[in-house]
Amino acid sequence: MAKYLKDDFKWDFGEYLSQIHFVYSKVSGSIKRFSECLQNKEKQETGEIEIEEDFGTVKINEELAKSLLSLEENLKSEAFFNSLLISAYSFLEFGVIEYCRLVEGYLENEIKLSDYNRPTGLNEAKKFLLHAFELNIFSLKKWNEINEYRKHRNLIVHNNSNIIKEPEKNIENQPEFKIFDSNDDLEITSAGYVFIKNIDYINNLTDFAVEFHYEIIEKTKEKIK
Repeated sequence: MAKYLKDDFKWDFGEYLSQIHFVYSKVSGSIKRFSECLQNKEKQETGEIEIEEDFGTVKINEELAKSLLSLEENLKSEAFFNSLLISAYSFLEFGVIEYCRLVEGYLENEIKLSDYNRPTGLNEAKKFLLHAFELNIFSLKKWNEINEYRKHRNLIVHNNSNIIKEPEKNIENQPEFKIFDSNDDLEITSAGYVFIKNIDYINNLTDFAVEFHYEIIEKTKEKIK
């Protein structure tokens, strides 16, 4: 977290942008490296599966083989994809909160980010920016997309990436089933777990985060003296 001088906005703003681009490069670099690992692994996959038993091997049919490969890939990549999504979403929150920390030193009125409970998330940033600039970040262009990722992030963190929150109901009647089922980059298993199928889904979040940052800057920077 940068320590801004609070006496030269241009200098502090440049430091903020440098820090944001540095963190972005780290997150996007991790996503790229993992994507390359997945591509290399796909090239090494063999098309035939055999199950070893005490008295030899048993060949399984093509449909079951595909199911087992799909399950294997999901189980292997679940933790990695989910951790990358959490990293990308944390970058989003980090950038917005960090901008709030920067501009609070230049506001003529005494509005403090620390006044809003736990100033680490988008809800706190929203309250601060609404009070300081009359800017509702939940009305910005990319908010709808980002809000979908926020729901997914919360599902991973608070419910182990599983949509079953009302056990007495079947999968299709879970409160968030339609949200995740309508996304082609996601897969819901019969046990209720949500898997990420496409790493571009995570790349899109980092792109949305950058656009979101710059829209906030555009709508507030001109009001800062």
